Amino acid sequence: VQAFWDSVDHLMDNSYRQAASASGQPTMSTDARAALYGAKVSHAWALGGGVLKAGIDGYARQWNNVTSMKMGMGTSTASSIPDVTLRDLGLYGEYAIKPLAPLTLKAGLRYDYANTVAAAVNEALLAQFRPYYPAAKASAEASGVGGNLQATYAVSDQLELFAGLARAVRLPDPQELYQSTFSTMGTSWVGNPTLRPTKFHQADLGARYRMDWLSLNASVFGAYAQDYIYLTSLDPTGMPTAARTYANQDAQLMGGELGAEAALPMNLFLNAGLGYVQGQNLTSGNPLAETPPLKGTVALRYDVDTFFAEVAENAAATQNRIDPTLQEIVTPGWMTTDLKVGVKWNQATLLAGINNLFDAYYTTDLAYRRDPFSSGVQVPEPGRNLYVGVSYRF
Repeated sequence: VQAFWDSVDHLMDNSYRQAASASGQPTMSTDARAALYGAKVSHAWALGGGVLKAGIDGYARQWNNVTSMKMGMGTSTASSIPDVTLRDLGLYGEYAIKPLAPLTLKAGLRYDYANTVAAAVNEALLAQFRPYYPAAKASAEASGVGGNLQATYAVSDQLELFAGLARAVRLPDPQELYQSTFSTMGTSWVGNPTLRPTKFHQADLGARYRMDWLSLNASVFGAYAQDYIYLTSLDPTGMPTAARTYANQDAQLMGGELGAEAALPMNLFLNAGLGYVQGQNLTSGNPLAETPPLKGTVALRYDVDTFFAEVAENAAATQNRIDPTLQEIVTPGWMTTDLKVGVKWNQATLLAGINNLFDAYYTTDLAYRRDPFSSGVQVPEPGRNLYVGVSYRF
């Protein structure tokens, strides 16, 4: 049995941006308040030579944003996330069995039902939505069934092969359904209350190899996303203004991962990883936006009972698969170096480190501009960063 609760109250403004007035007073601010709470109950039974695990979970997510903008001598206030509450109830089960000694099979099934209500959406706000979405309502319902089938085969004590098929459902979130930043000029940001859940269908194939001093793993995957929830633009013809919104489109993703861990002589340990994803928007024919480029890391660690030190290289390739309709631009590749040292004494650990040792200037693949809050420039990642930490286990 598990229960959880989380709450955030975050006041944001543009005091430090060029759009602010010369006096440094904000011209726009958003008071964002959100809460998430829920519970989960699960149990496992021995059944038919295997183990059946089943449960029920549910949560409620509340989100209310109030945005104020200075307009001439006055101030305009609007519910940019109009007090939306999403309630989800899920039922799930998983069964694992070893029909033959080297083979393990797992199968899972999950059903979700969600109800979303925008309490601050009145007829006046619906009237602003309906030029874009005539069927807009202040509430939405969605449901979906997901499942997976996994097979793992132990070829030997060192080598293991695995394969899997899965279907997953992602329900639209409050921002995608009811974001409402309407503008009388320029570009509005409009949620889509008619969105359908995204259905992912994925196949995985991989292998793991383990020895006393070496561990290797490799995997590849392919996925088809039906009704993928995607940021897009609306033609202003017949609408008050142009708008950024969300639409259901179809997409394809393919990729893979490589990983290695090795215990070397002289108390040295090597870790390395490489990952790549390629996404394609099948509806528009453009590359899928917000897809990371080829990324990798290599770390060498010296570790004895009372002391450890580590150096790591992180790198990303140039991302030139971009969606120009969302103003994505090519992101150059980059490389950073991190250092970390620590001292251990009984249950206590003192840790110190430097991220981005050589103060490299770089931007990530997601640092492009987005209407309607675009700054017109890419925002770089932090430079050299020093940190110290202390921990104690008891």
